[in-house]
Amino acid sequence: MPKWLADFSEQAFKGAYKQTVITEIEYYAPKLKRVRYQGDALRTVQWKPAQEVEFRVSDTEYRHYTPMYWNQEAGYTDVLFYLHGKGPGSDWASQLQINDELLLIGPGGKFIIPEGSSKIVMMGDETTLSTFYGMQQQLPKGAADVHCLIECEPEAMDWPEKIGMKAVPLQRIPSFTGRVQEEWLRQHLKTAATATAYFLSGNADTIKNLRRLLVSTGVPGAQIKMKPYWLEGKKGL
Repeated sequence: MPKWLADFSEQAFKGAYKQTVITEIEYYAPKLKRVRYQGDALRTVQWKPAQEVEFRVSDTEYRHYTPMYWNQEAGYTDVLFYLHGKGPGSDWASQLQINDELLLIGPGGKFIIPEGSSKIVMMGDETTLSTFYGMQQQLPKGAADVHCLIECEPEAMDWPEKIGMKAVPLQRIPSFTGRVQEEWLRQHLKTAATATAYFLSGNADTIKNLRRLLVSTGVPGAQIKMKPYWLEGKKGL
């Protein structure tokens, strides 16, 4: 988006922007950063887990992020950032400091767990930790069987545990992003194929392959939700 148009949007559509200030920052690991955004406008929002927000990360670019937690009564939300250093969003997030004032857009999105889902499968990577953590905190009634798989680099294998998230970490195979998730799914198809809701997120090519595999076993496409966050060779989606 051209800078002049981004500037104009902030003035012309003020109602869509929520003023916030950063009040807390925590590093679970050098590349895993939790940031708390506080603002009275966040008290007016009823957020659903996995709904995303948007920030302007440069003069010309915006990026979407999914909060891991939202406290409507206290007026704050926490976002977990994976600082991979491969794009403007990561660069922006790495520089955030306490007392920074930012405009937040949202929340919105339809990547949410349907009521009545009893058995759920979540599959993603380091970029989906914030999303799946938030979903696990507010599961619908009856969702007693939840499987969560996170593909990770070796340095990130303990990240789910560090943030208090229930997940099985799968170490990424070098040069073959997504392969370990596909192998897990093939080995557990009898179990996975009986789920009532599937949430595939992270690498765009990986989630396409996982969806294709699920559909080939008879899983209805309507039960599969996808949310891509990144693609090899592309800076942000």
